[in-house]
Amino acid sequence: MEIIEVTNKSLLNLFLDAPGNILKNYPHYIAPILSNVKDTLSIKKNPLWQVAERKLFVALKKGKAAGTIAAIYHSQHKQYNPEDAVYFGYLHFENDPGLLHELVSAVKKFASEKKVNTLIGPLNPSLNYELGILTEGFDSDPFFMMNYNPPYYPALIEKEGGKVAMEFLAYNYRQGIKTDKIERVSGLLKNRYNISIENINFKKFEAEANELCEVYNDAFKGHFGFIPFSEKEFLFMAKALKQILNPQLLFKVKLKGDTAGFMLTIPNINPAVKQLHKGRLTPWGIIKFIYRLRKIDSAKVMLVAIRKRYQELGLGSILYSEMNARTKKAGYLQGEISWIAGENNKMQKITESIGAEPYKKYVVYRFNV
Repeated sequence: MEIIEVTNKSLLNLFLDAPGNILKNYPHYIAPILSNVKDTLSIKKNPLWQVAERKLFVALKKGKAAGTIAAIYHSQHKQYNPEDAVYFGYLHFENDPGLLHELVSAVKKFASEKKVNTLIGPLNPSLNYELGILTEGFDSDPFFMMNYNPPYYPALIEKEGGKVAMEFLAYNYRQGIKTDKIERVSGLLKNRYNISIENINFKKFEAEANELCEVYNDAFKGHFGFIPFSEKEFLFMAKALKQILNPQLLFKVKLKGDTAGFMLTIPNINPAVKQLHKGRLTPWGIIKFIYRLRKIDSAKVMLVAIRKRYQELGLGSILYSEMNARTKKAGYLQGEISWIAGENNKMQKITESIGAEPYKKYVVYRFNV
């Protein structure tokens, strides 16, 4: 077995193809859109890499890729968190504890060079993107931008010494669930605080994205693993999501003219992504992808952000009530609400008030170096 650092295009392609080969016999694994992964990892395209650095590693067994891992150091992590940390991400591996040990050791060596004593992950490549190892809910396909792995992943990670740093829940909900209570609360709050719902002006997309970035950073400051988005990085992600976004499913809640929060819900395009071969948008793949998009009937609540000064006003009820009405009108029969931190009891309570139930659990682990 050999651990090789990715230093050229050929090795990068090996790194990107490896997960699909490792998990090809697991029917619920869906390879992400390859071009999206490339853009996220691109030092030229993704502004994240202006303040972070990475090394990518591939594990070879008998000349074939048997595992992958990334080591990521974000220069601002220590500024916003109790201790410094190196992230590990893009972790995939065959069912071999020795293989996992070598992959983790490569990241630990990177951390030692940075004089950092803690690893956190998987984060692909930070907490603002895909995260976690699936530990519950292996019997169904993941929604878009959600990870999938077989049960041996968490078992071997914990055997290797990984400890739970934070749990995140994904909730499943269906249209038709009684929402009378949350709608009644929403109506009372709107009248009491002069609250309104406003759509995003897509003609002023960059300015709108900058405002939402500010709200996001205010809302999540102090949360586990928080690092603020720069306006450039937030816009980078916003432009990527804009390609699949239903404009009616991104909206703001305003209180006396001030943007107090927003909610982002995206179509769950994974049933279409699943039609692609290893996530590649080939000409024939694009045809199948577009055809399958017409049949999408589920959506994912990706982000709920409320400024800290408004978090005690119950605005989450208003956002959820609005989301429920808008997704129903758009024809989405079911959906997922994720990720919700295991420590965020308030958001869990609001989510469960609309009849949503936790059905998948993801864990971010930590290792001592």
